[in-house]
Amino acid sequence: MEALIPLGVFAMIAYVVVQYLHHRQRMKLIEKGLATTELPPMTASVSNSMRFGLIAIALGLAIFISQIFEEMFRSWGSEDTFAMGSIFVGAALIIHTLMSRKAGASGGEKEYDLSLKRSAE
Repeated sequence: MEALIPLGVFAMIAYVVVQYLHHRQRMKLIEKGLATTELPPMTASVSNSMRFGLIAIALGLAIFISQIFEEMFRSWGSEDTFAMGSIFVGAALIIHTLMSRKAGASGGEKEYDLSLKRSAE
């Protein structure tokens, strides 16, 4: 658990640096006239929600089963829990891929507009 704090701090710093570099690049493109200031509308994909939901369920299930195994078998360790979590997340991503292929073949993907612009009524 103690290792999560430095990893979280590193992830936050990396995210801020990437966002800053992206902003700088975009501003240079705008100055040269190669990009507009109009931003594309933000969209939320059903596929992303499904992916993150499956991953959350897989991790929760892996931790739950790992806790049961730890009570049953005293030799169960944290590396086994990590391995089980990786296996369950991998299985969740495979399931998501199969589901998205099936949805793509049958009709396509839905996206929802999250922009702040109000539609003409």
